Amino acid sequence: MKNANIAAKSQAMFLFLFLFHFLAALTLSTHAQASTYYPFPDTGQTKCYDNELEITCPSPGQDFYGQDAQYQPRLPRSYTKLGQGGTILTDDALHVDDGGQWIMTRDNVTGLIWEVKTNASKNDTYNWQNAKGVFIAGLNSSSFGGFSDWRLPDIKELSSLANAIGPPLFNAAWFPKNLSSGYWSSTGYPFPNDHRALRVDFNSSVVRCLYKLGSGHVRAVRAGPPPQQNLVDHGDGTVTDMATGLMWQNCSYGQTWNDGQCTGDAVTRTWQQALEAAENLNWAGYSDWRLPNRNELHSLVDYTQINMTIDPVFASVSSSYWSSTTNAYHPLDTHRAWLVNFRNGQVDLYSSKSASFYVRAVRAGKSKTGSLMEKAELIFAEAERLYPEWFFSGTGIRTSDRYEHLMIYQEYPERNIFLLTYDGVVYYHFQGRYHYWFTVEEWLKYLGY
Repeated sequence: MKNANIAAKSQAMFLFLFLFHFLAALTLSTHAQASTYYPFPDTGQTKCYDNELEITCPSPGQDFYGQDAQYQPRLPRSYTKLGQGGTILTDDALHVDDGGQWIMTRDNVTGLIWEVKTNASKNDTYNWQNAKGVFIAGLNSSSFGGFSDWRLPDIKELSSLANAIGPPLFNAAWFPKNLSSGYWSSTGYPFPNDHRALRVDFNSSVVRCLYKLGSGHVRAVRAGPPPQQNLVDHGDGTVTDMATGLMWQNCSYGQTWNDGQCTGDAVTRTWQQALEAAENLNWAGYSDWRLPNRNELHSLVDYTQINMTIDPVFASVSSSYWSSTTNAYHPLDTHRAWLVNFRNGQVDLYSSKSASFYVRAVRAGKSKTGSLMEKAELIFAEAERLYPEWFFSGTGIRTSDRYEHLMIYQEYPERNIFLLTYDGVVYYHFQGRYHYWFTVEEWLKYLGY
């Protein structure tokens, strides 16, 4: 690197580059931004259950410890009422049917803005094509709410509205005038030449498919999408999704990690055994594993994959995996817990907790980063997430020892910009100059290491 004396305060930047640097500093110093969103909120479940009924939440080491409610709230549900043009309203603002201004609801966790149903629209149903071509097109042509970028939600966005605390499955305080019925998503069924699409049935919150010629309700969404799956394979049997901050077992429970791959056979467990297996797991040097909740497990589904809806970095079985979330829709149905099927991406209840399904554990921490390459991968992924308008269409991470020091970098040719680490410092190169962007260790501290 030709200029070894690069420092933050000595850089003479153009105004917009200064602002870019300043906003990055603000982000790193506060660990948050109002515009930084998360793919999903917590499930909302607050009670504990055994194989049949509600129980007092157990303590560590007791039977049924480690279920959903015991790890809440990581990201509590939070909403804001909006009026025309996105005007922020008070929590007690009246619905438009009652003479008020409330016509939209913003999810403060995901950043998504949802259409609020009215008496005139709540009963309308459409086939899948007309849901987009008629209903959504009508909202956009009329600039509903002052916006023309309404769309059909994808299945993960729609499923994030399901409230696992029990009925009503929509939070009626923020999403009134809902029906206990199926609502279309934009996500097609993940099989070649299939004529079905996924939807959420808000009579039970299951995610299932329906032929596109069938009828379903529609709830429009705009803004977003929330951060998308961004996987980093640490090479030690763990994978971190940078979009959620969750670290996952690379292997299914029962397998072992040998020579960079999962070996042996995955084993099935009952729900109680799955909770215990995850809580007692010691994997890759970590002992704080747990069974993921419904929303966390669903976040692993990759609907772009064909015939196996999970990224191939994971060793997975074409079957269902347990979540820690009990079906709390009805007091007589708490003998079942939520499952995610990685064959087809459906979220369902199938049978009782005494049945046996597969297990993949999760933890809320991040990797014990070792190599500088691994650190650079994490930092570059976070930079791309924070500033997608600058760092996009990267050419892949590369290394160079051109200046007799290891330099790790990635080019973003559409912006004529690249990121690099050099001697423990992160820089971005723009308009022929290197600009200091904090040390590697400062970045890792921000990322939670």
